[in-house]
Amino acid sequence: MNKRVGVLCVLMVVIASIALSPAGNAAPISSDLSLWIDAADTAKIAISNGVVTALTDKSSYGVAMTVLGAPGYLATGLNGRPAITFGGSDGPSYVASSPSFYATDRPQYNITTNMDFFAVAKFSGTNYQGILCKGNGGGWANGDNYIIEYGYPGASSIGAESSSTTDWGWVGSNPNVVSPGQAVIVEVSYDGARMDGQWQFFVNGYSAGYANNPNNYSVLHNTNTSALSIGRQGWWNPMNSDSMLSEVLLYQSTLNDSSRNITGAYLSEKYGIASAYNVPEPMTLLLLGLGGFALRRGRK
Repeated sequence: MNKRVGVLCVLMVVIASIALSPAGNAAPISSDLSLWIDAADTAKIAISNGVVTALTDKSSYGVAMTVLGAPGYLATGLNGRPAITFGGSDGPSYVASSPSFYATDRPQYNITTNMDFFAVAKFSGTNYQGILCKGNGGGWANGDNYIIEYGYPGASSIGAESSSTTDWGWVGSNPNVVSPGQAVIVEVSYDGARMDGQWQFFVNGYSAGYANNPNNYSVLHNTNTSALSIGRQGWWNPMNSDSMLSEVLLYQSTLNDSSRNITGAYLSEKYGIASAYNVPEPMTLLLLGLGGFALRRGRK
């Protein structure tokens, strides 16, 4: 009879965990979050005739981004969720009007040691496409500090570039880790003290490789007064017109595995992207623990 009671308790725990657990992760980790762009948040974005006319940072800083060109808006562009499109007829060249967003230099963007970056995106083509850039707008020769791009250093890869006024270089994930037209969660983290590679790249939560800084200089020196731009590499290579971003999060620190999984799982569930990010709900863990205790008691 005691064993039956124990089994019944376990079944009740399973049912209760399903009923009581919240429907997914309600939000990403907020600690050290310096930038959060969310195309689905209608309180933070203004659209007119399919064009984004205003965009506000969703983090606690609440920065109103400057809109350049005419970034497009698709209500169901990425896995049925809203997305912002870039690029257009200007092409990948020095064009000040290329659709993008930027914000002038602010303390929260001056990341001097570590960083973690997430983007939910869909890319087209394989050429240089700037996703995020912290720089003064003059390209690496004039002090752009860090750049995260699609399509370099290899086809369909995610790369990171860092520079000073005297030297620069690229690091990147393995080629062909992000197929054109594939909705993905891209994560790029930087930790200057990490021994197996200061840069680590993730695609849908799976490691896509490590890389060290070229020339051993400080990647995030941020010695100049510089802006942060989205959808373009500084004032240079913009994203393709068929490429899109739905959400961007930038942290001033390298997240630990628990925090990475919370943010990644939030994005994975929100956009229906299968991933390695997995965070058991606290209520589920508690109830399973109680069920195990009841089963042990039932065996006595």
